[in-house]
Amino acid sequence: MDQTLELCGKQIRLHRTAEGERLPLVLYNGFDDEETNGVLANLSLPCVLAIVTGISWEKELTPWPVSGIGKGIHGDGGAGEYLTCITDSMIPAIEAAAGMDPKGRILAGYSLAGLFAVWAAMNTDAFCAVCSASGSLWYPKLLDYAKAKKHPVNPAVQTAYFSVGDLEAKVKNQILNKVQENTEEMEKRFAAQNVRTIFEINPGNHYVDAGKRTARGISWCLKECQIGTD
Repeated sequence: MDQTLELCGKQIRLHRTAEGERLPLVLYNGFDDEETNGVLANLSLPCVLAIVTGISWEKELTPWPVSGIGKGIHGDGGAGEYLTCITDSMIPAIEAAAGMDPKGRILAGYSLAGLFAVWAAMNTDAFCAVCSASGSLWYPKLLDYAKAKKHPVNPAVQTAYFSVGDLEAKVKNQILNKVQENTEEMEKRFAAQNVRTIFEINPGNHYVDAGKRTARGISWCLKECQIGTD
């Protein structure tokens, strides 16, 4: 039976795909039931999946404030505070509740949560892998942020998964349509630091198969980190 926790004002559901103390921990910032159910339906490799919901999406998953992107699209820039909550409060509590000493940790998410995973890879040593499924890497100044660092990716990060939908770059918005170009550039920057990476293009726009796309990325990270296959 799944366990539930409440930490930092968030609801966390702990789902085991297998038994054991040395399973990898996947911390997945989820959007809604449709997305999280899609992840659960398509993830089978051994792990403890911590599904975090109740997130203030535009605040807690964005690294700095931006506006003027498009109707209803903005960022308030609270990722730093949320990352501190994850590393200082969530991870210790989750691992204690699950009775686990994880083989490794993966941070995963879709859309803005994918953006957060990539940004976190440059700001913490808490994860050995990140999964950015259709991540919002169009986010203004993100590439500049990475370029400003000689070695932007934390050395703890071994593996990084990137994807976009094949229609995402075809929108009219001149900021959003940079997503594929920026994602490919970010993947190259991670690879330049000897991070094992992959960039995949999935069929459809940004709103197609979010859960399935995320589960695919998590599964790839588990295999490539060799932390979910024995």
